[in-house]
Parts: sequence; structure tokens; C-alpha cells
Amino acid sequence: IEIDEFVMGCMRHMGKAKTVDIETLIQQTRRMIRRSTDQSRRIEQRLASVESTMTLIRDHFKHEVTDRRPMEHRLKTTLIQDREQLEQTIREIHSSIQSHVSESREAAKTRTAGGLPWCFSEPVLQC
Repeated sequence: IEIDEFVMGCMRHMGKAKTVDIETLIQQTRRMIRRSTDQSRRIEQRLASVESTMTLIRDHFKHEVTDRRPMEHRLKTTLIQDREQLEQTIREIHSSIQSHVSESREAAKTRTAGGLPWCFSEPVLQC
């Protein structure tokens, strides 16, 4: 029921409104307006708070996530790059090992003389 309907119903049952009735209605109306204004103010404050929070969240994600691609795609890309880097490192290690083995074989060849190991190629001094 709205206030207008209530007032009209009261006036029909009581006859003309008396000063005290009108004053009561004025006070009630002022109280309702004050409550409504207070409620509107609280709602506006809460909305401002929500807006502020949303701005902070948006700014955080704007600075945090410069790449808009989905997380799965970014992870996949990172894993592929890591795999390629590991493969390159493995190739370098393999090459280094092969080089070391080749150098060891060459050194072993130069140490042998006449088919004898290097330790037997030197003449032994006899006293």
C-alpha cells in the first residue's frame, strides 16, 4: 500500500484531516525521505568502493598480464622454448664430448712408438 492510498483511506473514514494528522504525515514523510537519502548515500559509497576495487584489479591485471593469450598457450610456448634450449645444450655437450674423445685418441696415437705403448718407447737406462 502506498502512502497516498493510506492517507486517502484515513481521510474518508475520519472526515477532513486535522492539523495534527497533517503534521504527523509531514514528519513521517520527512523521516522516510531522510532514510531514503541515507540509504542512497550508503549505496553510492558501496558502489564507489566496488568501482575502486575493480579499478585496482583491472590495473593489476593490466600490469601483471601484458600478454593476452590464454595461460595454456603461454605455458606451451615457454615449454617449447625450454625444450629447444635443452636440446641445444645437449648438442653442445655431445659435441664437446666427441671433441674430447678425438683429442684423447690423437694423444694416445702420439704416445705410441713402433706399436709399443709410450711407457715402453723410451730407452731404459741401465746402470
